[in-house]
Amino acid sequence: MINKTLRTTCLTSTSMLGATYLSGFEWLQFFSYYGSWGSLGLILSLFLITWILIKAVKYAARNQLYSLQELLAHVTGTTSTAFFGFLVAMVVIAYGGISLTAQVNLLYDYYSLPGWLLFFTLVLLVVCSTILKDSTWIPLLYFLIAGSLFFLIILSSKLTHIPLPSMLYQLNIKWIWNAVLFVGFHLVFVLTVLLPVLRNQDHVQTFLSGVVLGSIVVGIIAFLLHIQILAHWHEVYAQAEPILTIIKTEFSSGLPYFLLFMMVQTILFIGLLLKSLLIPLETDSSLAKTPLLFLFLIGLLMFMFITGQLPVLEPLLLGAITYVGFGVFILLIVKLSGQTDSSDS
Repeated sequence: MINKTLRTTCLTSTSMLGATYLSGFEWLQFFSYYGSWGSLGLILSLFLITWILIKAVKYAARNQLYSLQELLAHVTGTTSTAFFGFLVAMVVIAYGGISLTAQVNLLYDYYSLPGWLLFFTLVLLVVCSTILKDSTWIPLLYFLIAGSLFFLIILSSKLTHIPLPSMLYQLNIKWIWNAVLFVGFHLVFVLTVLLPVLRNQDHVQTFLSGVVLGSIVVGIIAFLLHIQILAHWHEVYAQAEPILTIIKTEFSSGLPYFLLFMMVQTILFIGLLLKSLLIPLETDSSLAKTPLLFLFLIGLLMFMFITGQLPVLEPLLLGAITYVGFGVFILLIVKLSGQTDSSDS
């Protein structure tokens, strides 16, 4: 039971953090721009995403829904599983392509390797990650979470003080809106990963314990990143990769290792998403894994090429992903908020 809880904790935290969370841009964009109010926004977003995950998991377990597309079709009262499956796959593949392109650009800037070599190497590594067995996956994810915590604690130990902005700074409600958008941006990824795993769970409460623990882990990592950004505000507020900027200044010798760690994190996260997309398609239909994976990879390469050649499309695609997730969030609130604990048990 403890192993299952820890496994769920690991999957929840990994899928909630995202592919490129260690660059720090998401925390800067959604929270740190709003100073102390952003700290409250971070707490609010973690509460909201944990609450809706608990509701969604209980509902899915009771109705035997083991994929996000099945859940969405069920709550809307339609039989459009194929449509929702296509929508979820497009969101995941688009995000994967954008994240891999960002990783290629980072590695190219630092190591000056040929772009085409980085491009195909990362895609090949993603393919390899999708065929890993669970006995290999979980230790790797443990390593990534533990490594992130270790590195951030080391980095935080160098701080002498944390200049918290006055509550009069950014005194508006934008921090609330951005906290909700953060939930929308990440909700699709977390549910895509968690719901297929629910099929093999004997006790929903054990699974939910792992979800809550995973959210706590995310909260710890998020606050460590948020504090770093606030402590170096004047150096990083206009940077696309604020944590990398901090490392260049405070821990320059560790930068190459940090970049490699980020690369592994990105590859495994995207591999985890693709693997999670494949599970319900293999289980609930007669579709074979190899052609499905090939189709996903074509989509991944397409989005990598598009965002690599037309960088102006990247924020538009990320915005579209965010608002699709926001729509899923609102839909689940409307349909599931009236569910009582007794009906979910």
